[in-house]
Amino acid sequence: MSRRLGVLQRAVVVAMFFVAALFVFSAGAFAADNTGCLTCHGPSMSMPVPDVDRDTACQSCHVGGLVGTHPYHQSGSNCGAACHPGWGDSLMTAVPSYTDPVSGASFTSATSKATSPAILHIIHSDSRWPEGVDTSFSACSSCHAPAACTACHVGAVSANHTDHSATGNANYTAQAPWTGLVGHGVVGGNQAQHTAGVETNQCASAGCHDAEGTKANRPGSVEDYNYAIGGNPEDPTGSSSAITLVGTWRYKASSLYTGSRMSYNNVAGSSLTATFTGKRVEIVSDKDPYRGRADVYLDGVKVATIDTYSASTVYQSIVYSSDALAPGAHTISVRPLNTRNTSSRAAYVVVDSFRVYADVPDSIAPACLSCHGDKSTGHGATFSHEATHTVGVEAGFA
Repeated sequence: MSRRLGVLQRAVVVAMFFVAALFVFSAGAFAADNTGCLTCHGPSMSMPVPDVDRDTACQSCHVGGLVGTHPYHQSGSNCGAACHPGWGDSLMTAVPSYTDPVSGASFTSATSKATSPAILHIIHSDSRWPEGVDTSFSACSSCHAPAACTACHVGAVSANHTDHSATGNANYTAQAPWTGLVGHGVVGGNQAQHTAGVETNQCASAGCHDAEGTKANRPGSVEDYNYAIGGNPEDPTGSSSAITLVGTWRYKASSLYTGSRMSYNNVAGSSLTATFTGKRVEIVSDKDPYRGRADVYLDGVKVATIDTYSASTVYQSIVYSSDALAPGAHTISVRPLNTRNTSSRAAYVVVDSFRVYADVPDSIAPACLSCHGDKSTGHGATFSHEATHTVGVEAGFA
């Protein structure tokens, strides 16, 4: 009997080793879900934070009813260039032009509410113009300062999550908390309410969700034209040779456009192609009663057909956003079709500029090595793993 038990025990050990080896040495061991991570993190290190309800959280800043009225003039008003030059130019890609039918919140486009967590963190970790302008009718910093963590993650945060990087051990140095101005939005649409202030928190420290590093990842601009140094009023020390044209593209100069000009065309077979280096690209156009449709190509492959018609003019509108791209150089091409919405009066397609994210992280979770410095080659094996926001097993860690 004891001999049989011995054989059985050895068989169990071998089986367990085999299963463990399959898990440890599998390249996708941590790619599908974070079940393995929870072996350690679940019972002793609960890390959840409240899920974000975008139908309610977004409304604190994306107040309903702002389309066509914010910032208090006609839709797409560049008040910084037109009337208040000392304030700096308005970012037209942030001017609301779409009302979400579910939440009633005002967004740039119909896809804004579905933006990935990584991009949302990049956008909301940086201040937006006019953060420093407060008037009797609008406390701008309440919504235009970097967003407070608790402005979106409403509810109690696990103490383990908050304190995770606050104390060091043999493998890592304690992370200094982050301090900065943050805004909490407004309540009940009262834009005169001031909710911004300087706060200190552990969540945004360099070893955790890294507010400063994320802020530095905001998108850059690739213009719709080639220019020598000094040829772009928004970048007087830079030059560009990123654009290739097919067909005759005309242009219009106006302070309402990025770099004070845009290119337009309505001839099928024409194209405007930009080269860029980054992991995500967006097309900035305008929408107008005279606008038409165009195909969009990435690296020579058609990825979308865009319709830039709108019953009213909306400047600097994001009309296409790519998925995450492989690191390195890419091309994006806009090819007018000379077709239009039945309500449109013409089929012109405008290219204002391209917004490029140099890096789009798969996750806004901290890097494992920021705390587990002794695991630089994996958990004693030869693989590495990264939790992503698509995992979804445990809210907050995913």
